[in-house]
Amino acid sequence: MILREVINPDRDHVGAIVATLVPLIGGESDPLVLGSAILALGLASDRDAIIAICRHSKHDDEGVRLAVAKALPPIYRDEIEAGSYIPTLLALSSDTDDDVREWACLDLARLLDDDTPELRSALAARLHDPHEGTRCEAIVGLASRHDPRALPPLLAMLEEGSSLMLLVEAAAWIGDASIVPHLLDFASDDEVEAALDRCDPKRRARREARNATLVEALAAHGIEATVNPEAFDDEISWVSPNGNRQAVIEHVLARPDVNGDIQAAAARLAQP
Repeated sequence: MILREVINPDRDHVGAIVATLVPLIGGESDPLVLGSAILALGLASDRDAIIAICRHSKHDDEGVRLAVAKALPPIYRDEIEAGSYIPTLLALSSDTDDDVREWACLDLARLLDDDTPELRSALAARLHDPHEGTRCEAIVGLASRHDPRALPPLLAMLEEGSSLMLLVEAAAWIGDASIVPHLLDFASDDEVEAALDRCDPKRRARREARNATLVEALAAHGIEATVNPEAFDDEISWVSPNGNRQAVIEHVLARPDVNGDIQAAAARLAQP
């Protein structure tokens, strides 16, 4: 749909397009047209558009329901109340169509700022879903919340020989030593190495010692810093005269002017 290209990334036309498409999807009977209009509206991140989209979550056509799942959550979530779309995603996570369930679980998995027991329960309900993609998204969603229910199905999928890279992401979130033998079956790359850094006890100890050394080096510059142990990447945070600051430690150490040197990294971070 051309309107989808107009609304993204030029948001100057959002109001006019919402005013056109909301009535259209209210009366459109062709599933292909309806699905295209829903996908276009999803880019608007407009409250009225989101409400209109959610009304089609029980449509008879699975393609329309999939369009609803793909259109949610809104891109600019801070402008829309979570209660206007999360219940729809929760319902779609148990849809009869595999693709709809998978996409809804993907959406829910990444709503870390809107974490609730109900959301976790919806993901947990899909941990043994017959559809591999849906099951994997549910595992990642719980793993990213450090929910212990993610570990047994993750190990089961790895033991079955699954090579989905999303499982590597889940492993990095969980950081359990029992996952290490399975990670060694994957071809080494940055994601696998990051997961091993978090799962292998010796590698995790080295990483934590490195982070502690960086905190001490920053203290020598008069900066009181902390490392967030819950983040996927090792994020270091501190307060400067210019406000709150944070950086991913691996990214700082990889800079050409730092080249892995902790003291050089501390000096770089201490700069105004």
